[in-house]
Amino acid sequence: MSRRAFLITLALAAALLSVAQWTVLRSRRTHGDESGGLGKAQWIWAEQRGEPGTPMAFFAVKDFDLDFDPFRAAITITADEEYHLGINSPGFGVGAMSDDARLDRYLVQDILRRGSNRIRVELRSSRGVGGFLARLEVSDGWGRKVDVVTDDSWRIFRTFDPEGLGESDEIPVVWGRPPTGRWGERREVRDALSLTQLQGETSRRPLPAQRWRLPREEWRKAETYLAPRIDRWVTFDFGASQTGFLNVKFDDREPSLGFVFYGARAPKDGLERPDEVIVRMRGRDHWPASRPARFRFVTVVGSPTIVGVEIFPVAAELAADRLDGEPVVGLFGIEQPQTLLSPVEHEVRRQLEGLPGLAGR
Repeated sequence: MSRRAFLITLALAAALLSVAQWTVLRSRRTHGDESGGLGKAQWIWAEQRGEPGTPMAFFAVKDFDLDFDPFRAAITITADEEYHLGINSPGFGVGAMSDDARLDRYLVQDILRRGSNRIRVELRSSRGVGGFLARLEVSDGWGRKVDVVTDDSWRIFRTFDPEGLGESDEIPVVWGRPPTGRWGERREVRDALSLTQLQGETSRRPLPAQRWRLPREEWRKAETYLAPRIDRWVTFDFGASQTGFLNVKFDDREPSLGFVFYGARAPKDGLERPDEVIVRMRGRDHWPASRPARFRFVTVVGSPTIVGVEIFPVAAELAADRLDGEPVVGLFGIEQPQTLLSPVEHEVRRQLEGLPGLAGR
């Protein structure tokens, strides 16, 4: 190839590359960043209070305005350990940190509105420390765009208030933009379903457990989930296998800790690693799970003011990528225990010490 031909080819390649880059940038301006890019989002968290490792639950809140009707909007989000996402109302989406470093992305144009909007995220960590990362991209389809990211402009609330969050002058601790700390890069994005979408054709009503029992006692019929106050170790039976999000109810609004164990069979002595850790903030009289599960029996340990449980059913096929496998069954049909890993173990076990029939278990 002659020098002239080489230079012409090089110029054409550069021109094609410029056109491709312009096309991508124009598409992102109009439709949002399809790659799930996090822009200037930073990892944030609430300031640790109390002893290091103390479990923590709180709200991170961001208010913002739109001067146009949203045509397309998506929020990309993750949290260590768990999040409950609400936009202009509670109960939109939930998730928990996974080992595969994926981010959840929800399409939210239908729940945003012209004027004032609020993102409210409940965050929990059984270790106390954690991180929250999110970016909301909103477009009107004609070039106007609003970008909302996690940074020090968010507000922190430590008490649950169903009527509204009031005022707060607490700002988050900012860990920095990714990659940072233990979280590394967050590249892969999963298109997540909202809680309503996960329900599919299932009932919208919660299903209460049918009966419950204390250790070494007979089963008692549960007329409703608002049963009389029961003990620190109680097993509930839903009567048949269910798939959905557990909701534990209490007769007070004080912070509390506890363990949740799911099972296909009534549990035996020797439960080891919990499937869920209850970290309840002040002001909440219930604890909704952050991940769906498939089970018939559920045992709650360590929460003395529990009054019952219920499940919000979801379609198993829609929640398949979030469900763990069936319990592993060992010799004699006993579900195999695993090593307990939760940092909240010592506090719950301390609460159980000396409780008749439970000490040492």
